[in-house]
Amino acid sequence: MKDTFEEQNDNNQFSEETNIEVENPPLNGPAQIDAQQESAEMMAEEVYENDFKKPLAEMMNAELSTKEGGKFVLSDIVNKQLDEFQTPEFSELPLEEQAKQQKQFCQTVIDKISSLPGDAWSISPKQTLRTGAMNCSNAASVFGMTMKNTQAISGIRRIDYVSPYGHAMNIVQLLDGSLWYADPRNGVFEDITDNVEVEEQNNLNVYRIKKPTDKTSFHILPGVKYLQDAVVRAYAGNVAESSNTARGEFDEVLETFPEERKKEIREGARTLKEELMLSDEKASEYKTLAEIVGKSLDEFQKTDEFLNEKRRWESATKLNDIIMNNQELLKEITDRKSELRDFLIGNIDDFDIIDEITKKLLYQFRDSIHMQKSVLHKSDSEFEQEINVLLEKI
Repeated sequence: MKDTFEEQNDNNQFSEETNIEVENPPLNGPAQIDAQQESAEMMAEEVYENDFKKPLAEMMNAELSTKEGGKFVLSDIVNKQLDEFQTPEFSELPLEEQAKQQKQFCQTVIDKISSLPGDAWSISPKQTLRTGAMNCSNAASVFGMTMKNTQAISGIRRIDYVSPYGHAMNIVQLLDGSLWYADPRNGVFEDITDNVEVEEQNNLNVYRIKKPTDKTSFHILPGVKYLQDAVVRAYAGNVAESSNTARGEFDEVLETFPEERKKEIREGARTLKEELMLSDEKASEYKTLAEIVGKSLDEFQKTDEFLNEKRRWESATKLNDIIMNNQELLKEITDRKSELRDFLIGNIDDFDIIDEITKKLLYQFRDSIHMQKSVLHKSDSEFEQEINVLLEKI
């Protein structure tokens, strides 16, 4: 079934039609490109071909193992659903019913991807073939490319690769126009149609979640419009970062990990560096590639709006200290631990307390820890255990 996974048109413009042939413009669409840009384009094509397209076809047909020890072949699962999309019965279904089958298709693929072990440096299908694992950017790339490559059959209207703070995931638009928050690394697929605002900015699609939830925990999800550019930008950035991490220089997200975990991540970076035969000069080339391909995204990530997401990330620890030192709050919630636990986990939406300022802090704290849960790929059980430990201190 190799033909199923051949690359389809990569123009992610909003459209009522799904299979319009549109020429993919050069990276970031400049009228004139200099030598560095031209070199970056050539390198980007090579990376996409050798690290994603070819290995993805092989990975799709490989037997993969879940964290629980189960086995599956992703192409078998995908092809079974594609066969159903091509039946006369499917074409005769109402639009809403067709969208339901598209939803099930996405959910099934996401469930399989999220069942694989996580690994910080399994950054492309090529590494997955070696490790059997994926990090978040690899998961978003594999899911995005699978949806894009089968789009002509499934009828899914669009697939974006988006980059919220410290994370990578996707946005999907189904045939009925509904928008879905797809986090394949964490196994999340949620309808955000009535909870999102969408803005097109130059080479970006920017999604703003009106009210984050325990599942959809980010406020802002910017994404480069062209899937290939987004995939290459993330991969090149990861390769460049692996060189720093191999030396023990961690970015602001990895820096928050426990020391033992950071040792594992550093060793993984060294292994990747050896696998890629990555010199400092080559790492610098990847860094430049990421900057050129992702220029518009990098500029957006420097805005105050996006930096507020970084502040949310950093606020979890600070808010924890504020709450634990607020005697009035502790007094009020001591006899309401079960209710507070449900609120922090996300089982209930509201937790009323008298002081409005303190209430706001508590809501901000919940917002922050759910964001960290997504970025750090914590399982539900791990997250709930952390909440239990916190409440035991009250």
